[in-house]
Formats: sequence, C-alpha cells, structure tokens
Amino acid sequence: MAAGALGHVYATAGRQKEARRILEDLIKQVEQRHVDAYSVALVYVALGQTEQAFHWLEKACKDRCPWFSFMMNGDPRVDGLRSDGRLEKLLQRMIRHKGE
Repeated sequence: MAAGALGHVYATAGRQKEARRILEDLIKQVEQRHVDAYSVALVYVALGQTEQAFHWLEKACKDRCPWFSFMMNGDPRVDGLRSDGRLEKLLQRMIRHKGE
C-alpha cells in the first residue's frame, strides 16, 4: 500500500520517471500476490491514465481487494474519476460482493 501511495505522490508532483519505476515494481508484485491491484490503480490515476486506472480498479474489485472496499468510497486520490459512471458501478458491485 505504501508503494502505491508513494507512486501516486511522485506522479502528482510531476516526477513521472519515479512514478513509472514504482508502477513497474508494483505490477510485478501484483503477479506474485504481494501487492494489491488498488495500489497500482492509484498510480495510474495520478498519471492521468484513466483507462489503465479502471483496468486495475476492475481487477481490485474482482479480487475483492480489502483496500478497494475500505478506501474507495472516500479516497480523495481517486476524485478525478468520480464523474465517470464506471466508478459508481464498481462501488455497487463491491457492495453486492460484501453481501455474498
């Protein structure tokens, strides 16, 4: 989670190279199940890559990532996506999954 937050900060601060390096490391770690997809999505959000961000948010929802359900509804780092209807649909799916 900390690496995703750091990557988000770097991207927000305009330090694209550092953010992308962290992003590459995060993606490798997701494959090994050491990092969650939500952390990867946060970096993509800050880089302004909305489609990639939604790809990873979708994966976080599918994987029932605990950070997704805990943070997503009020996390200001994803505020740039709130006007996109896909975000609300993901949140609704996550709420339905909790009931299962």
